Amino acid sequence: TYCTLCNSGVVFSRKVADQVLDFGNSGRLRNLDMVMYDRQTESWWQQFTGAAITGSLSGQTMQQLPSRLESFAQFRAREPDGFVLVPNNPNARPYGTTPFVGRDSRRASQRCSRWPLPDCVNGNAWPLDRIRQAGSLTERGLKIDWQPGRNSLHDKRDISRSRDIGTVTVRNADGSDAVYDLVFAFSFAAFVPDGEWMLAR
Repeated sequence: TYCTLCNSGVVFSRKVADQVLDFGNSGRLRNLDMVMYDRQTESWWQQFTGAAITGSLSGQTMQQLPSRLESFAQFRAREPDGFVLVPNNPNARPYGTTPFVGRDSRRASQRCSRWPLPDCVNGNAWPLDRIRQAGSLTERGLKIDWQPGRNSLHDKRDISRSRDIGTVTVRNADGSDAVYDLVFAFSFAAFVPDGEWMLAR
């Protein structure tokens, strides 16, 4: 799943309560995050959390799976025999351009200001600038690495001219990929109001 408004890219297991679900986009937003629905029960699901918020499956939460948000070049280098899913309709895949210009390079709009960002330390959200400046962090049992080579989807219309925001990978202590997301800060503040932030020390 991917929500362009909050930059949330999350992979879930579709098996919930012994059912394998198929999903669509309801066209609704909650806290500026996409609301999905499953075609089996028509329950509504929050994309950011994977939790059903209305319908017969309300209260159920999908299991989030480890995934990475990386450039195609990085994926091809890591998985030379990997598969890429693309729509059959060429008009549905205008790769290389985006309508979301300037969203990550200017201040949040007024509609995001209802989720003020906390001024605290020792938490579970890391600012991208801190990760980029450090290059590598080992905290809270996680190894967080940054490398250049992935342009922002939310900067310039021609993505190849967008600023390089890099790729973040997060691994557990045993070296396995960890579950994480790389979202706009207001989304974390909206959905994890009691969450804390790992700011510069």
